[in-house]
Amino acid sequence: MTAVSRSVRLSESFRTSNYGGWKCFARRKEVIEMRYCTGLIQVLLVMVVGGAALAATASAALPLLLGWESKPNWSGSKSGAESAFVETLGKAKITCTEASGTGVQTSDTVGSFHITFKSCESSGFKCNTEGDATGVILSLGTANYVDDHLSTNVNELGVAILLAPEEVTVKCTAVVTIRLKGTVLCLVLEPLASMVTHIFHCTQTAGDPADKEWFNDEGTKQTPSLVTSVNGSAFEGSALLMLATIVFAEPVAFMSE
Repeated sequence: MTAVSRSVRLSESFRTSNYGGWKCFARRKEVIEMRYCTGLIQVLLVMVVGGAALAATASAALPLLLGWESKPNWSGSKSGAESAFVETLGKAKITCTEASGTGVQTSDTVGSFHITFKSCESSGFKCNTEGDATGVILSLGTANYVDDHLSTNVNELGVAILLAPEEVTVKCTAVVTIRLKGTVLCLVLEPLASMVTHIFHCTQTAGDPADKEWFNDEGTKQTPSLVTSVNGSAFEGSALLMLATIVFAEPVAFMSE
């Protein structure tokens, strides 16, 4: 083969290919065929995956409570006919027929709460926190607004309240002593609606919480954990069931940062 004819054949060996709207030139020579196209496609994949990661990171920002600044205080109560109760995986249970509380927003994502449970009992015995009246259990702690799932669509924003009560000791006469500590995750039912009254649900089945994960500001999955010890036994998993209503002085809504 002459040098001229070889040059012509090499020139003819270039063709134009179209990959998803991107034109690539591939030489029909085994050593270098498709390298350019493959490299370009890899770059595009990196861009797509990177963009998705950035979007997911952005969506992980904690929900904001809008409109709380002028009237940061709220009040709340148990709603519905069902009693509020804490149940362990071992089936021990504290049941309270009444609950009311107050709270103060200290920022757009964090607040404090003071909840009073009344008419509380376990296994037929009246229960109370140390120093309180019979049947009364007091719970103090912080409330953090968190994402219960990640989404790039604000209309799919899922907001939960992460309750972090201080550890308490509950006496049910002289027979039973119960210690509780940890965190509880409760879902806000209509987070995007600007309303004075918001409803949240803490749900469980046989001591197993229905909502088992939330996401922090970095988008890292977290797990709530409420544990209970009865008469000095090892702490075991527990969960709270309570349907509650929170009333603000002004309409507020939960939105993403």
